Amino acid sequence: MFRLLAWSMGLTLGALSVAAFLLLTETGNGLLRPLAEQALQTKLPKATITLLDIRPDHANLSVQLSPESQLLFNAKTALLEGKATGTWQLISKDLTQLQAILPMPLAGAASSEGNFDTSFAQQEAKGKISLTLSQIDFTLNHKKEAPATLNAYGKLTLSEIAQLLQQPSLANGHLQLVAQLKLDNWHDKQSLNGTIGTNINDGMILAQMLNETTTIALPSNTPFVLNTTTDVLNGKTLSQILLNSPLATLGLNNLRYNLGEDGLNSDHQTNINDLSKLSFLTDSPLHGRMQINGKLSYTLPTHHLIADASSQTLGGKITAKLNGDQLNAQLIDLQATELSAMLGMPVVFKSSIKGDLVYDLGKHIGKFDANLYDGQILPNEFSALLNSAAKFDITREVYERVHTDGTMNAGNITANLDMQSHLTHLSAKDAQINLKQHLVNATLLTQVKGFTIPICIQGDLSSPKMSSDLSAALAKQAEQAATQSIEQEKQTLTNKIKEQLNLPRFGH
Repeated sequence: MFRLLAWSMGLTLGALSVAAFLLLTETGNGLLRPLAEQALQTKLPKATITLLDIRPDHANLSVQLSPESQLLFNAKTALLEGKATGTWQLISKDLTQLQAILPMPLAGAASSEGNFDTSFAQQEAKGKISLTLSQIDFTLNHKKEAPATLNAYGKLTLSEIAQLLQQPSLANGHLQLVAQLKLDNWHDKQSLNGTIGTNINDGMILAQMLNETTTIALPSNTPFVLNTTTDVLNGKTLSQILLNSPLATLGLNNLRYNLGEDGLNSDHQTNINDLSKLSFLTDSPLHGRMQINGKLSYTLPTHHLIADASSQTLGGKITAKLNGDQLNAQLIDLQATELSAMLGMPVVFKSSIKGDLVYDLGKHIGKFDANLYDGQILPNEFSALLNSAAKFDITREVYERVHTDGTMNAGNITANLDMQSHLTHLSAKDAQINLKQHLVNATLLTQVKGFTIPICIQGDLSSPKMSSDLSAALAKQAEQAATQSIEQEKQTLTNKIKEQLNLPRFGH
């Protein structure tokens, strides 16, 4: 909009200069009007000049920029001194018709009005830009051989900003803007310096609109507060952004962007105090809290995001890198007990976890491979069942290395497990975990004391039911007990016979 006003004022001054050579007569105005109109139509083919009245003491201009847009200038002039004082008014019901002279594609209705005082030594303007419910007030001052200064203050509604930028309206609220900028050269973006501050205190993310335009299924409207500060130095911006909501706190620190370029980069920090509130994003409800730090870069034309992140969490560390839709993560010394608690699963095993995860966010498929070290089974339904079947306390066993791998497909996990201690060997193949329905279906083969017990694990992940056919195990135990009893009876009978026959005992 500022560019449009500057362009319009420049057109007026140019017209004034040419008019001076035409002796500022009605005839001269008549000759100038088609020339000026022809120049306008190189950018706006449907533009027409409906009034051009330029005399030594005044200048009145009316331009139909498009069928839905009109520009009016009225000024008192002193052409010999190069001075003009006046007002402008711009009204557009459809900004899409003015794309050729706007700095970016805009849509909707807008208007601007104000007054100006210009000379060879100084140009001043004071005005406002208005939408239906939004307004920016500004002052522009440019003294000869000094930077042009622009001060702006405004209050805008988010829905109108979205319409203006031709984007879906994903949020309600009001944005307050304060800007103080200096520009050494109108034609050089690298000469821009100053500060820009914005804040939104009453923001509300609209669940229905978000769900209709993205793959995110936000369960309800969510309030938020946004604060930003931007320093501009020689056309390079450095921004600090903080977004607070009940879901998370997101900070973009030292976000760097060079005006006119296609990419930006930043440090980021996310604090999530309650992971369960993000269940609409995760395939399974999570529990606990998490802090994530890292760096990101974003390419504006292609919307391509590259980011890395790390989190000291779950007793260890998670590092990850996102390149477009491809996510690669490393698990470093995570504690199985804390991971189980976060996933809402029974805490039945303690160990240290190291592994890798690859996941395609667009296709929702991936794979994982991990090793667990120094593991030990904690007392639980499984250990009690095994103790009942085999008279064996598996909680005393130590598993120096446990291996697990598998695949993921849209919230369905197929996993394999292999773990061995001095006296046991536990394994599972193609165990099924459905994160969306929070269900598990697996068979754990448990080899203990020379025989195998298949244990079925089924039901809700938070409290699955365990069952086993104990007949084989009990039959084996009975056979061992019977064999041991026969041997004892045989030895007792042999000793009695020897005593009755008074046979010598050797080795005593």
